[in-house]
Amino acid sequence: MDAHASTPLEHVALRPKDHALLGRGGFRRVGDLVGVDVNTAASSMRIGPDKAQALLEEVEEKAKPPPWHSARELEAQEHQRVPVVSFCRGIDELLEGGAKPGKVLEVCGGPGAGKTQLLLQLCVDATIPHQFCGAGGSSVFIDADGSFAPSRCAQLAKEVAKHVHRLARKKPEHQAAAASYSEDACLDAIHVYRALDHGGVVRALAQASTIPDLKLLVVDSVAAHLRTFEGDPGERIRIIAKLALDLSRVARRGVAVVVSNQLASNLTSDKPGPALGEAWSHACDERLMLQRDASGKRSATLAKSSVRAVGSAPFVVDERGVRDAARKRRGTGSSGTAASA
Repeated sequence: MDAHASTPLEHVALRPKDHALLGRGGFRRVGDLVGVDVNTAASSMRIGPDKAQALLEEVEEKAKPPPWHSARELEAQEHQRVPVVSFCRGIDELLEGGAKPGKVLEVCGGPGAGKTQLLLQLCVDATIPHQFCGAGGSSVFIDADGSFAPSRCAQLAKEVAKHVHRLARKKPEHQAAAASYSEDACLDAIHVYRALDHGGVVRALAQASTIPDLKLLVVDSVAAHLRTFEGDPGERIRIIAKLALDLSRVARRGVAVVVSNQLASNLTSDKPGPALGEAWSHACDERLMLQRDASGKRSATLAKSSVRAVGSAPFVVDERGVRDAARKRRGTGSSGTAASA
């Protein structure tokens, strides 16, 4: 028996009731389940075959030994991945290039702060070809709030396509790449899923791996169907924990994951904070707080990051999309990594 098969089932992260079922069936170690027929397992645990099948699959998935990588390998992977730019130099500098593949970025803010606008901009920018320093792939927009605006997305796609063709005029060797990139090509690479409940979000995350060349996945918003959850509080915490795990699994495939979140009252502070409370607070790798003051000026603040100090940057949202507030109109289309290529 190898080391994996000898792992006690109590060391596998299962629900207490599932551990009890396995114990009732006489299963003590991972190896005890190898080659066991579903009907035999169901009979031993005195449950239905469907439930037994689901439990066996869960054990198989969670009992897998974790993959090991050296820090050097991980650093090399990180440098090879192309972040998704926002077209605002200030925001991209805060995020060290943009939304990072392999990471979960949370964008928080009140109504009108620019959360959905930033997510739409990222979805469009993820399609910029590699030749112009873009991610050059597809994006998924999971619309849990009913906030996706096709006409606005098309407007942003048109601006990005114009930008790519302007860059191509300066780089004749990339004319072929620009010729195949258009507003329509950009929109075809953005896959939208309207999630009417939390189950819809879960199903969309499960199907995201089937999207060819996926570079970016966004959820707008992550709290849409969970803030008004009326079930058992413990069940709500488990749902939020599983959502965080599902998002992390997508990110680990080299996808940049960006979710928006609303603000909610905080019992421990006078200032409102991200919704979903402590159960969610550690789910993201980075957190960007968007604000809009009484005069209409917008700013983005990096409130959480494992790699750099926090900071802030002004930005604007106009007919072209998200841009740097410090640059004049003629130059705002050339902010960010891809835009300055």
